[in-house]
Amino acid sequence: MDGQIGGNTNKPRGERAPLDSGVPAKLARLDLSSNEKKAKKVKACSQDMSNLKLSSSLVAPPDKTRTVSSTDSSLPKKPHAFDFRFVASDDEVRKLLVAQTCDEHQDVAVISHPDGLSQANLVSRLSISEQGRHTLSSGKLFEGSQPLTLVIDIRKLTSNELSKFNDLLDPDNPCLYDRVSHEKRPLGEHVSLLVLADPEQLASVGRRDDAPGADFWRRINRPGNTWQFKAKTGNTPSGIDKVPPLLAELPPAENPMDDDTIVVIDCHLHSNWRQLLLGGPGVDQQGRIQHLPGRLELLKTGQRVILKGADWQDLAFEQTIRQMLDHRCFESNGKVCQLPDDVQFYRMPVRNDELRSLFQSLSKEPASQNPIIINPFNNHMNNYGAHDPSSPEELYAMMSELSNCLWFEKDVEDTYLRQALKASNALVLKSDELTTIAKEFVNTVNLNSIYELLDVY
Repeated sequence: MDGQIGGNTNKPRGERAPLDSGVPAKLARLDLSSNEKKAKKVKACSQDMSNLKLSSSLVAPPDKTRTVSSTDSSLPKKPHAFDFRFVASDDEVRKLLVAQTCDEHQDVAVISHPDGLSQANLVSRLSISEQGRHTLSSGKLFEGSQPLTLVIDIRKLTSNELSKFNDLLDPDNPCLYDRVSHEKRPLGEHVSLLVLADPEQLASVGRRDDAPGADFWRRINRPGNTWQFKAKTGNTPSGIDKVPPLLAELPPAENPMDDDTIVVIDCHLHSNWRQLLLGGPGVDQQGRIQHLPGRLELLKTGQRVILKGADWQDLAFEQTIRQMLDHRCFESNGKVCQLPDDVQFYRMPVRNDELRSLFQSLSKEPASQNPIIINPFNNHMNNYGAHDPSSPEELYAMMSELSNCLWFEKDVEDTYLRQALKASNALVLKSDELTTIAKEFVNTVNLNSIYELLDVY
C-alpha cells in the first residue's frame, strides 16, 4: 500500500462473490430520519478516507515480507473475502445480518470485542464426554464445512482494544492463535470478514486519543470495500421501515405457565446468556467435570419457549437467535444440535413490579418507583445493595432462592464479606486501591539495593 487511505474500490478479489450489501425484498428500507446527520457522515466517509494520510513509519516497507508462523507458505495466497462499511445505527447492522443469514448454508457470527473470539466455537471447540474427558479441537475460523462470515463491530472500541485485532485484520496473512497447535494459524479459506465502524470514529482521528489509529485504517483500506451502507428502496409511503422484531412479543403475564408445553427462560436473572441457553462446562453434584446442558438442549417437540427479559440490544445474542431460527439448529458442547420440531419462540418483557420486587430483595430501604437494577449491563455504577443476613445459613438460603443468579450472588457475597470485615475493624481495600499502594511501594523502594543484599543462586 502507498500509505494513503482511499484509492480504487474495485470488486473483491478471489473466487467467492463479494458480501451482499442488499437485503431481501421482503424487508423495507431502514428508517434513518432520526439519524440524518449521521447518515450524511456515512456518505462522506469514503471521500474523507482519501484525505487521511498515514505516517510512513506505520506502513510496512513494500520489500518486507510478513510472516505468520511455520505454517505459512512462500507461494502467493488468494486473499480472503473482506469488506468494510460505515454504519449509522444498530438497525443498519441488523439489515446486513438479515441479508447474510438468509443463506442456510452460511454461518454468520457477530463480535463487538476481542474477547468475543473466545466464544461461539470461533477459535476452539470444547467437548466433554459423559465420562468427563474433554477434547479441544480447532474452531470454525480455522476449519469448517460451510462458509462463515465474521462480522466485527468496532463502533465502541478504543484504539488499544482495536490493536488486539491486528493479526486478524492483517491484509496479507489474517491469522489467530490456535490453542490446539499452540501457534498462530491462518484463517480458513471459507472465512469472510466484515468490519463495521461508526463514521464518528473517522471524524475523531487526530482529535481524540482513543480514536482508531493510522495502523488500523491502513489494515482495512482495501480495494473492493463497500464503505457505505446501501439499503434498497421500500414500497411504503415513506419508502423506509425499521427492521421488524425478531420474535413476536407476548404481554407480561402475572404467572406465565412453565410446564410441558410452555417453557419460560428468565434471561434477566442470568449474566451469561450463552451458558443459560447453550450450556457449558461445570461440576456435577459428585464434583466431576461435566457438560451442563443449556435450556435449548432440554426442549421437546411442540413446546412454546418464552425468552423473558432478554437483552435484545445485544447484537451477538440477537444474531445467535436469528441463525438458530433460520437454520433450526444450534451449537453446544462442540457439536451441532437440531431444534425439536414445531418449537416456537416468543419474547416477553419483565414487569415493573417484578423489578421492584427484585430491588427490594437487594435493599432494606423501601423500593422507589423507578429502581436501578445492578446487572452486567450497568455494573459500572459502584453501588451495592443487599439484605443483611443474620447467619451464613440465611445468606445461603437467600442466594439459592434466585436460581443461580450469578451476578446477584456475587454482589450479595461481596457486600456481606465487606460488612463482616468492617465489623471486626479489618482494613477493606478495593482492587484499584491495592494497585495504587503497590505502585507507590515500587516507586519508593530501591530494588537494586535489596537484590544486592539477598543471596541469589
